[in-house]
Amino acid sequence: MADRRSQKASDPCSQCRSRKVRCDRKRHTCGHCERLKYPCSFQTEVAVPSRPRTYEDDLPERRRGSRAYINCRLQKSRCSGELPQCTNCQRRHRECQYPASGRARHLPQKSPEAFKLTYPDRTVARPELQQGLVYPVQDGAELASVLDDYFLHLYPLPSYSFLHEPSIRRMCADRTLEPSLVLSICAMVKLHCKRAWQSSESGLLVELSEKRIWDELEKPSIFRLQALFLIIQYHAEVGRFERAFMMASIASRHVAALQLNHESPQLSFVTQEIRRRAVWTMALLDGYFSVGLPGYSTINYEEIYQQFPCREERFGSPIPEDINMVAMRGDNNKRSCGMLELILRVSKLRRDIIRFTRQLALVEQPLKEFQDIVEGFRVNLSQLQGEIASAVGPSETIRPESRWFVRALEIQLAWRQAHCDLFRLFLPGHPNAAPDVVLRPLRSSAYVSQARAICQEHSGWIAETISIVQKMDLGVLFSFDIARCAYQAARLRLFLAHMPESRSQLRPEAAIANAASCLDFIKRNFASAAHAQRMISDLSLLMGAYETGDGHLGAAMALDSLRASGNAVERHNQLAVHSLIHQANFVDDSFLYEL
Repeated sequence: MADRRSQKASDPCSQCRSRKVRCDRKRHTCGHCERLKYPCSFQTEVAVPSRPRTYEDDLPERRRGSRAYINCRLQKSRCSGELPQCTNCQRRHRECQYPASGRARHLPQKSPEAFKLTYPDRTVARPELQQGLVYPVQDGAELASVLDDYFLHLYPLPSYSFLHEPSIRRMCADRTLEPSLVLSICAMVKLHCKRAWQSSESGLLVELSEKRIWDELEKPSIFRLQALFLIIQYHAEVGRFERAFMMASIASRHVAALQLNHESPQLSFVTQEIRRRAVWTMALLDGYFSVGLPGYSTINYEEIYQQFPCREERFGSPIPEDINMVAMRGDNNKRSCGMLELILRVSKLRRDIIRFTRQLALVEQPLKEFQDIVEGFRVNLSQLQGEIASAVGPSETIRPESRWFVRALEIQLAWRQAHCDLFRLFLPGHPNAAPDVVLRPLRSSAYVSQARAICQEHSGWIAETISIVQKMDLGVLFSFDIARCAYQAARLRLFLAHMPESRSQLRPEAAIANAASCLDFIKRNFASAAHAQRMISDLSLLMGAYETGDGHLGAAMALDSLRASGNAVERHNQLAVHSLIHQANFVDDSFLYEL
């Protein structure tokens, strides 16, 4: 019995004690260290250490990571946890990076040249690698599924239509597509299509994409610009309005550096079209911020010398845009406009109308050219009417079965909203009406009563169409501009129904019902979109002011006190409720120099 006890140590070895496992205390080498090939602390040391032993000296060599490798977590795959590379990374010839932990400082540091990433046709060293270089999908099938979701659900929205589907699929299959763009695509698909990922992973993917863009900031790229377009919209939808605006500024510098606002005839058709769609997407995103105010504009329409985007079937889409068969019976020699072109032309016209509205706020004397300018806008809208009918059919027709239904709906709503933006200038008391000094000479004119009828007609069409679409319950994604049209139409309907001395046939109860339909539409389709919440709250408050019986114009418009009153400069610079700049919380800290 005494001999058996003498073969065991009184204390466990340092490796087992550090790993918190039971040690059998066998002399020379315990069972665990012998099995795992660890140098056991029970082994007799031949030489005396030249320095005192420390805690780090007693720590065993780490054979496994404390947590799963970052990309293994993203891909929901089992991680072996081996060091320096897990089994998945060894098999795929990629860099292996574990999350930092308390014990990471004890691990030996690897030289930058020790890590390499192998593509089918090349090997990339560590200096070329950036965070997020590895695609955040498990395999090619999952990546193809992500692209399916993007091009089915997101691509029909105008601000997402800048990618060329055949090229993106080919480069993804070859694993040659810019990683920041892949990360952004995956993030937006997760955000909108409710894929089975963790809620925080969408933000992580955007963060990794941004890091690569920042690391390559001095090397502008069309692919990183496209990633920026997705990042801007992500930040807008999750409520990071300040970051969205600053990233839009970076995107506009990419556009300028790559000279995307100019044609490049020497390039192939697809490459030219990608460049055109990039610069016009920048113009669309600019509407998120400036709303006709030049000081906040990220791109100048007057400096875009590119053609408008072509029709989708020419760009490689398997589904043509011809949702209206009547268009095929027209003049075959006449160029047929694509839906993106019509959306951009209407958007540009609406921006010009809003700018004209802002300029009127500064007018202090009668403007003789007022009616002529308004008539010029009206002629431009009339010219667009025929092209819109040829492209998407009569305004009474709604074809939800088409892949391009959302675009067709946006064209019709935006064109009618442009009429409302223009002719509400003649509505005395409206926050966006022309100054009294401009309207006073026209009050006896039939033009004013005609303007009221036009506003009532087009706002009514928007409200009724929104109600019809709401009842269809299509389960599709709608663009942010559709929500803006619904919001503006609801406000205008409420105003028209409660105008003093109004002879319109619009009853207050009907206007409130229209506003409720528009509000329900925005709530249902933009419930989680942070950039739509201000519209929801503003419209809810406005409806409440009317529904309580205190529907007098002055009481209801008190919600717009700054826009309805204030001096001319304030009215000129005031941003709309749906502007991201209006919702942002920028703080001027220059006052700190005064302390």
